[in-house]
Amino acid sequence: MLFKKRFEKLEKEEFSIKNIAAKTGLGFLVLITVPIAVVIALCSLVGMPLALIVLALYIILIYISIIPSGYYIAYKLLNKKIKNEYLLLSIGVLGIKVLEFIPIIGGFIVLISLCFGMWSALGITKKKTIKEK
Repeated sequence: MLFKKRFEKLEKEEFSIKNIAAKTGLGFLVLITVPIAVVIALCSLVGMPLALIVLALYIILIYISIIPSGYYIAYKLLNKKIKNEYLLLSIGVLGIKVLEFIPIIGGFIVLISLCFGMWSALGITKKKTIKEK
């Protein structure tokens, strides 16, 4: 599996509503700021190649960002019943894709799953340090 280590990390983390909202908010920040940075970099001759590479990676990230959020949703809902990771992944992604077709709410669901998945796919998580007393 492409994100095997990342999925194991998602499984181990206990998310609260506050933590999920923070990750979704940071994913939204990435979703907004990367295109702005690409446009700024395109204004300089030196930044053009870098901007095109970043833009290509950004498009790929948008495309695959539904995978971690679909897996996480399916894992939290169906972990006790289904042990096959590929089946969990398929059910989660399919569930998000089906919810996408609901008018008005579907776009909001896709945006939230995109933002959460973008932050999770990047693997940017704050590591907790244990202070020894």
